[in-house]
Amino acid sequence: PQPVRHTLALRLPDWCAQPQIILNGEEVGQDIRKGYLHITREWQEGDTLNLTLPMPVRRVYGNPLVRHVAGKVAIQRGPLVYCLEQADNGE
Repeated sequence: PQPVRHTLALRLPDWCAQPQIILNGEEVGQDIRKGYLHITREWQEGDTLNLTLPMPVRRVYGNPLVRHVAGKVAIQRGPLVYCLEQADNGE
């Protein structure tokens, strides 16, 4: 097969601050526009692309201006949001 010049656009989720992109064993420069990583090149049969989306655990704080969520915290890991409610778990 003939090599093909093409732009591959991979969506990068907002929750991933530091994606790692390896193309044929080498890290790819990050041309990120509007939430997409763009890779333009001559693609050949056998090219391999590895995309790693780290999912660190982080705290998400409630908006202090909203009375019902002020002072509340949820835990987020990647796209998953975990919350613990006092009503379900007691004091």
